[in-house]
Amino acid sequence: MAVCPTDDRHVAVLAFPYGTHAAPLLNLVRRAAAEAPEVSFSFFSTKRSNASVFAGLNEEQLLNIRPYDIEDGLPEDFVPSGNPQDPVAYFVKAMPANYRTAMDEAVEKTGRQITCLVSDAFFWFCADMAEEMHAKWIPLWTAGPHPLLAHISSQQIREKLGPDGVGENKEIDFLTGFNGLKAGDLPEGLVEMPEDPFSMMLEKMGEALPRATAVAINSFSGVHVPIAQELETRFQMLLNVGPFILTTPQSVTLDDEGCLPWLNSQEDKSVVYISFGSVIMPPPDELTALADALEEGKYPFIWAFRGNPEKQLPDGFMERTKKQGKVVGWAPKCRSLSIQQLVCA
Repeated sequence: MAVCPTDDRHVAVLAFPYGTHAAPLLNLVRRAAAEAPEVSFSFFSTKRSNASVFAGLNEEQLLNIRPYDIEDGLPEDFVPSGNPQDPVAYFVKAMPANYRTAMDEAVEKTGRQITCLVSDAFFWFCADMAEEMHAKWIPLWTAGPHPLLAHISSQQIREKLGPDGVGENKEIDFLTGFNGLKAGDLPEGLVEMPEDPFSMMLEKMGEALPRATAVAINSFSGVHVPIAQELETRFQMLLNVGPFILTTPQSVTLDDEGCLPWLNSQEDKSVVYISFGSVIMPPPDELTALADALEEGKYPFIWAFRGNPEKQLPDGFMERTKKQGKVVGWAPKCRSLSIQQLVCA
């Protein structure tokens, strides 16, 4: 379909280029672009991220979507330390100037002012951008409703728990859907004031999201009804656009590590699936505690581990548990989670 030259609508899509954030945002935008072929969509992410998420897509599949590369903020002499959070920290410091530069380029090339921002929910600065541009803002939260409610309630959580909330491990009995959880169950930066760039970004996000025209979430209203109802009171509009595992077409499943045959050889509801994504890695003491629990409990497991398990997990863990479970660099998550042998993930 050809783009109608008389339509001046221009949607700027701001992706977070780390973890698995950019791909679901692009898939959502592709669905929207197919329904509105007369609208221009400009997709902004780093060169590396764009190369990955747009790989294999031709002009016919992209329709009215055009990718733009933004600066990743890494110094020219940057040497990877092995910590996946280092590039994220540099990137966060580069925002939002890197996006503004690329957005100005898109406006010049399309001849259209930006009328709507669609972004990763992390990007708090889009609230101010949208006001400056007199545009709408629709952030996408790619996780579930529980953490979203927690992040937009961070100030309330600190006020209720007080400065000794973590030490006393107080119960979260004042937040809808959190009964039974305690302060120690919450992510760092929610109970105490955040200090690292990533946690500070989430803090700003929680403050900015209520200003959005609508907040899209990777969920559907029937999953956690009380939390969905609570979120509807916090936002101008809540859009349930998930779950992505069902709404996004899946590509051919690769299983070089043999996870699926191994899963099929286990008893039903007996296997633990573990994955922390590609951005956040628990500290060494938590990794050790998890490994010890798996070994002592003799639970069959699949652990999708980013990094060097031989160095980061307890000495001898890999050898002692090689018949009990599998530690792999990548596992076919969608197929694995649909197999009845899994008991929890």
